[in-house]
Amino acid sequence: MTAPPASDNRATRTEREGINGQDVGVNIEWLTDDQLSELSETEGRPARLVKLKQFYDALEDSKAKTEATNKIVEQCYDWLSEVVSEEEKSELEQLHEANHEECHKKVHEYLNRLGEDKKGQIEEKLPFCEHVWYGQAHKHENPENDSGKEEEKTEAKEENKVDEKKEEEHHEHHHAKKRWVHRHRRDHDHFAHDDGVHEHHELEDYLRTHLSWLTDEQKAEMRSLKAEGAGKESLRSKAMQYLEQSTGEQRNEAIKQLVSGCRELLRRLFGAEAAEELKQMRESGTTFEELEVKIGKLTEALDDEGKRQKV
Repeated sequence: MTAPPASDNRATRTEREGINGQDVGVNIEWLTDDQLSELSETEGRPARLVKLKQFYDALEDSKAKTEATNKIVEQCYDWLSEVVSEEEKSELEQLHEANHEECHKKVHEYLNRLGEDKKGQIEEKLPFCEHVWYGQAHKHENPENDSGKEEEKTEAKEENKVDEKKEEEHHEHHHAKKRWVHRHRRDHDHFAHDDGVHEHHELEDYLRTHLSWLTDEQKAEMRSLKAEGAGKESLRSKAMQYLEQSTGEQRNEAIKQLVSGCRELLRRLFGAEAAEELKQMRESGTTFEELEVKIGKLTEALDDEGKRQKV
């Protein structure tokens, strides 16, 4: 894998592309020139974070990936220094090594100490940050993502090619899920009401519908987080974590529910006719980039400013 250019050239390169780490809230020094150019052409922070995850996952295990991981994690969690003590920071580091589930809960607990504006910015990028920070553990926990034992690596090369093909086939489903999460939460303002009772009821509604693919244990954890005061973004991030970990039938059901929610959202925003047109485009093999262009045109034609903001 080609080593990235020196950091002093990175500033010039990012300025030339009109994008920097502040645009996405995470370190991007590890990107290649082509990736940086592609990222600069991607509109919107959520879409750029999806693109970054794709680039990161494509990195081969190497010193370069380790360095990229360290830089991403450092910038992703630099906000902790504003709200935690040295003792709490040490505890968090120990939890990360010993218990990722408890570490995840602690991070979200500390997140609630931030002001609303800063908290919202962090929550938007948190799924990507957690994917990088916890990713190696998830890889080993999930046998479907494990490349096999060291002594089997040579024999596994051909199998890995097949696995990569399968990954490509479900990658579009993964992208659809990401887009649904960002658009659907804006339309419904996930779990965002100030009325605690109403908010609880809304969570229960989602657990029965678009989050019905969660296991009973995962649903219980969501309810527990809500009872502890977790906000909409923390709950969304938790659901994203479960989705990243899902496999087999649970993943298939999750994708089914997310696609259903996406279509429902499109009908609400653009009407049944436009939603059906988008559905036909998708089923005919239209790329996500082309779909985004179409959605952009539909958005420009909206008279309702409220709907434009939701899009």
